[in-house]
Amino acid sequence: MKPAAFALVVWSVAASAADPAPGVPFRDCTDCPELVILAPGTITLGSTEAETINEKVPADYAARERPLTTLTLKYPVAVARHETTVGEFKAFVADTKFPIEDGCATWKFPEGTYAEDSKLSWQNPGFPQTDRDPVICIPWDAAVAYAEWVSKKGWFYYRLLSDAEWEFATRAGSTATRPWADTTADRGRTKACDQANVYDLAAARKLGGEKTTDDHFMCSDPFTHTAPVGSFPPNAFGLFDMLGNASEWVADCYNPTWEGLSPLGTARMKGNCTQHMTRGGSWIGKPWTLRSAERGRAYTESRNTPLGFRIARDGAP
Repeated sequence: MKPAAFALVVWSVAASAADPAPGVPFRDCTDCPELVILAPGTITLGSTEAETINEKVPADYAARERPLTTLTLKYPVAVARHETTVGEFKAFVADTKFPIEDGCATWKFPEGTYAEDSKLSWQNPGFPQTDRDPVICIPWDAAVAYAEWVSKKGWFYYRLLSDAEWEFATRAGSTATRPWADTTADRGRTKACDQANVYDLAAARKLGGEKTTDDHFMCSDPFTHTAPVGSFPPNAFGLFDMLGNASEWVADCYNPTWEGLSPLGTARMKGNCTQHMTRGGSWIGKPWTLRSAERGRAYTESRNTPLGFRIARDGAP
């Protein structure tokens, strides 16, 4: 090929790869997730002492949300609008034969205990799911492998979000406890069932786990377990289920505070890498876990019924 012709081909690929405007849904390929671009911007990561006291956050969890850290995301990020679904993950496993051991930790009711069940798996989490429900019982390395598989389908490198990117995406410009929250003492709790798949009064009664308002939201949504993705309104960035439904793996190794975060908000791949950060709370999470600032963690090989993932990629320059 002559140099001039080669240059034309390269330019054409670059031009066709340009992303749409922020907030406009698009796909890179048939097997790629629907994405939206998040424009660069500035947020404050973490929570105030008043928030964690009001929400009755355990002290060790509250410490993970400090110190308050200003982040300026200087690059666009394309984020999957939905958590990775059962159907999407089935296609990956069928194509790659990626091995995932059976066994998944789940809540046992009415005992209220959390324990491994060797009979459960991502294909059978102990309750019915559709292909549109978020895939759960997935270890961290399987989520990474799925992102790498999608990367081979098109021109872009897919990955898990970083811890900081996730909070940026979830807050969607909000400084409230929850993206839909107002400034009253309620902090968005009574609105939760209209906005997300949460552990609510109806689910607590059905599962036999009804206890106190600290254990579940005092409202009811239509779902006892996971819900098909997109069943609730998106946030201001056009992203669904950032809080509730399935908790989500992110790329970072466990770091106990925000200290040492890169100014770019990139994933911290140093720290305690036998564990990775999780975000977003879930269909079974206590109210204090469903907050934009909450930073969970799980062992890298963990397979849990509340835990799934979503993927992202860097936006085109």
